[in-house]
Amino acid sequence: MKKLLKLLGSLGQREEGMAGPAAAIILSSFVIVGSSLAFVVVNTGTFSAGEVAETVMGSLDGVLGTLELGGPVTVIDVNDDGAIDESDHIVLDLRNVPGGSPVLVDPSASSGSLIINYVDAQDRVPGVAYAVAKISGDGDDFLETGELFEITVNPPAGSRLDANETFSLEIMPPGGALLIIERTMSPATDRVTGLH
Repeated sequence: MKKLLKLLGSLGQREEGMAGPAAAIILSSFVIVGSSLAFVVVNTGTFSAGEVAETVMGSLDGVLGTLELGGPVTVIDVNDDGAIDESDHIVLDLRNVPGGSPVLVDPSASSGSLIINYVDAQDRVPGVAYAVAKISGDGDDFLETGELFEITVNPPAGSRLDANETFSLEIMPPGGALLIIERTMSPATDRVTGLH
């Protein structure tokens, strides 16, 4: 037992001088690993912030390019036959949302302009022809905040809207949200009928 105590006592007196360099190596490793981890975290945060900004800007563009209905939808029975068909008109007023981006409303443009799809119980016709009357604005083809454009759509050939039938117009601005206007024909159609 005395030998064991003597051996343990001699272990405490031996100092070989390796503790300092070993501690320095271990601390250096912690610093390198920590700085690498910090680099990864900062770069991930920067990348994520860029992605978030891009998403927010895309969403904002989608909202700012949105249109809204500026009054009732009116059907005009040009031929007085009691139904709305290709010789008749569907008329509506469009305006830009407050603070919205300008939207090109030019039926003759090959791209970048408003597109209108017609849908009823028999048909869905994409990109129907329409006419534009500028009710208020600065005279150009861009529908801007505070302006009002009247849009006239003729139902496509072969379509016929009789009493109590439902139809939709899908209004697609180039950069904004889709506006779906759905109306049901009245039980009796006058030459000019407002559909609320």
